[in-house]
Amino acid sequence: MRVDVAIAGAGVGGAVLALALGRRGYRVALVERDASPPRLARPEILWSATFAALDGLGIGPRILAESSVPLEAIEVAGPEGPLLTLSREDFTAAGTRPHSTNPTITRAILLEAALATGNVEVHRGVAIDGLLKDGERVAGLTGRQGDASFVLEARLVVGDDGTQSVVRKSLGIAIELSPFPIDFITAEIRWPAELAPDRGYVRLNPASFREGLPVLALLPWAGGAGVLLLPLPHDRADRLFAEGSVAFWEELCTLAPVGRELWDQLEFPGSFARVKRPFGHAAAYSAEGAAILGDAAHPMTPAGGQGANAAIGDALALAEAVDSGLRSGGSTVPREALLAYEKVRRPMNARSVAISRSAGRAFRFGGRLPLPALVPVLARLAEHAGFPKRLLLRRFGAAFVSG
Repeated sequence: MRVDVAIAGAGVGGAVLALALGRRGYRVALVERDASPPRLARPEILWSATFAALDGLGIGPRILAESSVPLEAIEVAGPEGPLLTLSREDFTAAGTRPHSTNPTITRAILLEAALATGNVEVHRGVAIDGLLKDGERVAGLTGRQGDASFVLEARLVVGDDGTQSVVRKSLGIAIELSPFPIDFITAEIRWPAELAPDRGYVRLNPASFREGLPVLALLPWAGGAGVLLLPLPHDRADRLFAEGSVAFWEELCTLAPVGRELWDQLEFPGSFARVKRPFGHAAAYSAEGAAILGDAAHPMTPAGGQGANAAIGDALALAEAVDSGLRSGGSTVPREALLAYEKVRRPMNARSVAISRSAGRAFRFGGRLPLPALVPVLARLAEHAGFPKRLLLRRFGAAFVSG
């Protein structure tokens, strides 16, 4: 088999890249390890700048209609009442707006649009184990599909294959991964009837910052669904999963009254996923005939909703560079063409990775502070002043783009 571009991984970045190149008439193959599309029960925020970019592919309106909820507000409250609200007015002042997006549906929409170009194919159940080489240049992918060997020749290979990227490792590109001090425990939910369907909710119990469940976040999805997020230090997450379901649900009900309804919906731990997210930044994004994007190049935590937005930005910038390289007519896309993509995206991704680094430091340093007394005071000060939360929104909503 031979194609113009072989993409290892069908994540959000790989799907956007396949769509962008397929619409230009290039033959693209997405090579995916999973035999069927995975169901992703995790929070994902797409910011206004990302939707503006997706509009250029004609796919933004569909994702907005079928997969996303533009948030009117995000409310933060403690046991004694409201602490801070990120309101529509705050979003407008910051020049951005968060859209809570179902990642499973979003990726399905993108992949369907890519396949509809007639130039994109998907190979599922393929375990990539290396790269085809022609001297110093990359010439394709190798792996296994069931009991059969899998070989795909391509003028360009792109790695969108995650934090432990086989493509990145095969290229010998160095990356230093730092462990984030927090695990992310998530579950897909039916959106509680007592909560507004266009608002995010964060519930804090400062008294549990040292032990127990300190934070519950709930974000709505389209179609009456939503997602739950519990961030916890590693050791506390270990204890939580060891203690069993009753202790978990009693603690969750103490954190938020809606915990009782969630208890009726879900099983613990069976309905929940536990994710550990390292972060880092690869030393390079490209080689002769190959490139990496998304988590393969710059894994991030969910802090500020950066990961999916950065991957989409990568894909659109890489599509421009690949188009230029493929039109040159050579047997491979030269690294010189791919360096244009790296030059555009590296500084933006560095800003997004810095958000993960800052969040990690805040969690580590926070353990030395009197958080039960300090957090409510700081939250109310930010609410009263207004500008700190708008500066934070502006940073989150634009770190992954220029300007």
